[in-house]
Amino acid sequence: MTLNKLTNQRKLAWLYTSLALFVVANVLPAQDDTTTDEDDVYELSPFVVDTTSDVGYLATSTLAGTRLRTDLRDVGSAISIFTPEMMEDTASDDVAEILVYTANTEVAGGNYSGATVGDTFVDFDQTPRNPNSTNRVRGLANAENSRNYFLTDIWMEGYNTERVVINRGPNSILFGLGAPGGVINTTLKKAEFYNYYGLKLSVGSFGSNRQSIDLNHVVVDDVLAVRVAALNKSDQYETKPAYQDDQRFYLTATVKPTENTTIRANVEFGDQDSNRPQWSPPMDHFSHWFEEGKLSYYGHTGSMADGSARPHWT
Repeated sequence: MTLNKLTNQRKLAWLYTSLALFVVANVLPAQDDTTTDEDDVYELSPFVVDTTSDVGYLATSTLAGTRLRTDLRDVGSAISIFTPEMMEDTASDDVAEILVYTANTEVAGGNYSGATVGDTFVDFDQTPRNPNSTNRVRGLANAENSRNYFLTDIWMEGYNTERVVINRGPNSILFGLGAPGGVINTTLKKAEFYNYYGLKLSVGSFGSNRQSIDLNHVVVDDVLAVRVAALNKSDQYETKPAYQDDQRFYLTATVKPTENTTIRANVEFGDQDSNRPQWSPPMDHFSHWFEEGKLSYYGHTGSMADGSARPHWT
């Protein structure tokens, strides 16, 4: 009798165990499939930085280290990143305004004249001619300007800028033989697959004013998006009649014909008119004329009329 009870208990135990294994084997895979459908995993391109991961002033990844998307904590280069929130809070719309807030940089109009030193004379006209490149990084030289890591002569402006990355100092992995001052890269805004419409108006000292629009529209869901940005800006200065007027129009589109193919294109038109102020202090071109026997001095060559070297001024 005891043996029969033990045998029946073992049979029931095996039966319950088999039923439990059957339920686990059939239920758990179904749960996994449901989870996979709801939470798809998206793998980003190593050549693209997704700025949606930026929180406030904090940027977590960059292309400025090796031209591949890398976490900032893993990059040994000296890099500063300006996010859109930081640019807006500091009212920084161009390179000169941004460099005021970065380390180891100097900008013309502050504690740096920006004059180009030649063999025989100093060019104090460099700053009004090209203030976008009149800076000095780490006390060495000016930084090169790039757009999406392609060298450019187009002036950076915040109306179509997504983020600004300042790579202080040379980085041969990133751009090979480059300026010892480094690179200031501007990442342009891209057409995204969501609708966004923005308008910004601002006023400043001495009658300065700025108006910009930013319109992002999805034409075909997950296939085609278009973004338009425009700028009208007038900078006025205390020195009259100094001014700088800037009008621009920016158009970009994103096309995604297949899941693994993305095509982006952009174009910008603009017109700029200016009579910028001189940042350099007044110079004395008269005292030496009386001291050196009334010899004329040629400022553009840095020499006297008889060909001799420029005298030392007192």
